[in-house]
Amino acid sequence: MTKALPPELQLQLCREYGIPLDPFSRDNPKTLHATTGAWVAKRIFGENEAVFQAIASHTTGCGHMNTLQKIIYIADYMEPNRDFPGVERLRAAVDRDLDLAVLLGLEMTVEMLRHQGRRVARDSLEAIESLRAGCAQ
Repeated sequence: MTKALPPELQLQLCREYGIPLDPFSRDNPKTLHATTGAWVAKRIFGENEAVFQAIASHTTGCGHMNTLQKIIYIADYMEPNRDFPGVERLRAAVDRDLDLAVLLGLEMTVEMLRHQGRRVARDSLEAIESLRAGCAQ
């Protein structure tokens, strides 16, 4: 919904909606479209809280994701136009186990960000921790 907006407009929307910016968001304005998109969708369409949270967490994940959040996260992560090392493995995994596929996607992202020396979203680390705990049971 707001993904194509330049960083300046993303930041303007954050100010308009009173969205606090954590260090990760400030360093990675491309991820702001998740939060700004959720707020714009809520304002325009009156989305319910579950849809709002699913949109808001679709780029970084979050701790204790519900099924809708996992579906939106993984659908965006592996959509047909995505082509990156491991995407086919991810697409195969989602047919077997949604939680494991989301965990794999998050771990791939964290590995890539760390390899590039970039900051990792706290929400992604919380999502990984939560999913690992759930998968271990």
